[in-house]
Amino acid sequence: ALYLATPIEFLPEKRASVTTRAILETTGASYAKTITDETSVLSREPQDATGPFATAAYITETNPDGSETKIVLISTPMLVNEQLNAFSFNLNINFVGNITFALSGGGSEYVYIAPKSLDSAPPFILTTQEKTLLLTAAFIVVPGIILLIGVNVWLRRRHR
Repeated sequence: ALYLATPIEFLPEKRASVTTRAILETTGASYAKTITDETSVLSREPQDATGPFATAAYITETNPDGSETKIVLISTPMLVNEQLNAFSFNLNINFVGNITFALSGGGSEYVYIAPKSLDSAPPFILTTQEKTLLLTAAFIVVPGIILLIGVNVWLRRRHR
């Protein structure tokens, strides 16, 4: 989640050796609003720009010696904010790690996905009715079925 991201506007490239591409884009339902001291409404208004917007870009330039210069532009300073990153289940830090790996020559075909801890899983919450149903099934229905199967087997063997 990129909070307070501003749209990236791609200008015509100055040199043929420079290429740009968007690596993160918002949906068509997004909108951009200029926030000033006078801004009182954060919901969409008719004068707001509508998406989709590029919020991260990958820029490469091929140098005369054949090497490449690579830059990733991300349009928010909130990318590595600790509180916001916790809210997004550390996906922002994971994104930064993948970008760093790609920029260091690791290639874009390799992606690191961090393992999730068991602590981050949402709690398993049951209603009272669901608890009653599970307890009845576990302690009455299942043992009753096993008892009936056992009695059936015992009666068949007894009458042989």
